[in-house]
Amino acid sequence: MRKIKKSGRRKEQTKRIKPFEIEPKNFPINEKVVKSPQNIFMPMSPPQPYNMSFDMQSVNNQMLAKQHFKDQEEIRFLQEKSIVEIKKTVLKEHYLNQERMDLTQKKLWLNEYAKEARKASYDELIIGADGELSMQTQNLLVSIPRREISNFNFCEIYKLKSSNGKEGFYLLVLSVDSRKKEIYLDLRKAGKNSYLMEKITEAEGMIYANKPRQRQNILLEFWIKALSLCKKAKIIPENIGWIRDEEQRYKFISEGDLLWKDILKKSK
Repeated sequence: MRKIKKSGRRKEQTKRIKPFEIEPKNFPINEKVVKSPQNIFMPMSPPQPYNMSFDMQSVNNQMLAKQHFKDQEEIRFLQEKSIVEIKKTVLKEHYLNQERMDLTQKKLWLNEYAKEARKASYDELIIGADGELSMQTQNLLVSIPRREISNFNFCEIYKLKSSNGKEGFYLLVLSVDSRKKEIYLDLRKAGKNSYLMEKITEAEGMIYANKPRQRQNILLEFWIKALSLCKKAKIIPENIGWIRDEEQRYKFISEGDLLWKDILKKSK
């Protein structure tokens, strides 16, 4: 009896139950959890084909965006570089214009200074220590050596007075070609250029100048310089006999000695 029961239980346990033979019971079914047998074995929808053209378009868009960004960066760099170059050019032109203006201004100043210097320049007659006559141009922008202006040297000048106190005549002593020349001059006429020229020419003196007016002006300046150097006087007797000379010594004047009347003749 016991053995028969065991075998019956084993048969019951090994008996397979087909899923389609299970009868559904009346209890609420959670559609999200439990699926009906029909749904379990329903065929799946076929897979959609892969859209390769969409991915290629996306890649192209990304590449275009990168290229656009790169182009924008390059454009910005070129713009900044261009601005810097423009600023450099503007500054360079500004400094060049400033230098040109400064150079132009300096030229104007130099021209004005040269004009004023030419106006202020003049020729000065100089009597050297050895009596040589030369001309020096003063107030020049550059130094110019002196110019020799005559063939004679200045030696001495005396103021002449008569033994009775008359004045107005001078004795000018020159060295012409190493020869002493005495020139008697009337002070009243010495201011005339032609008078001085005649007296210097009689003594074989020459003035180196191209124009007569220039020679006369040089002689007149020489005469003014010579008068300023006059420190000595000579007493010229009017008559023969005893006189007191310039050193207050008595001196006898003989016939043939230089008299005042001779001075009047020589100074004409």
